[in-house]
Amino acid sequence: MKKINLLFVIIIIVLIALLVFVWLENNSNKNKIDDLEQKFQKFESKKQTTEPLVKLISPNGGEEFVAGKEYYIKWYSQNLDDYKISLHLKEANPTDEAGQKFDPILMFDLVNDGYESWQVPEDLPVGLYVIEVVAYEKIPITNSYSDISDAHFKVIR
Repeated sequence: MKKINLLFVIIIIVLIALLVFVWLENNSNKNKIDDLEQKFQKFESKKQTTEPLVKLISPNGGEEFVAGKEYYIKWYSQNLDDYKISLHLKEANPTDEAGQKFDPILMFDLVNDGYESWQVPEDLPVGLYVIEVVAYEKIPITNSYSDISDAHFKVIR
């Protein structure tokens, strides 16, 4: 009788051990699946934020630039390391009915390093302006990305 009871206890212990093992294995696989899902979601979110872009930082609105003085035009770019930069000056509120009186390219073929010094021309009319930054692959301009000041800046004397 003792042998049967001992055998029964051993069988119960083995069954409990098997159940614990199966339960741990299932939870371990669930954790692995959860980990893989989290890694995939992180990868997808990084993929979404690694799209090429260029963003003008300054002047981005509200600044006052004195004609004849030097200022920095600053931008941020992502995944455009081999691209060149051109900077364009645009009148914010053109007064003639045809629209822009001019849209000069201030500088082009610049290294994409995030900033460029600009001396405001003495003869630039007092007024409201915006800057556009364009990142391009090559000339003629192809595969370009751009951004423009969110609001105007003022040129004063």
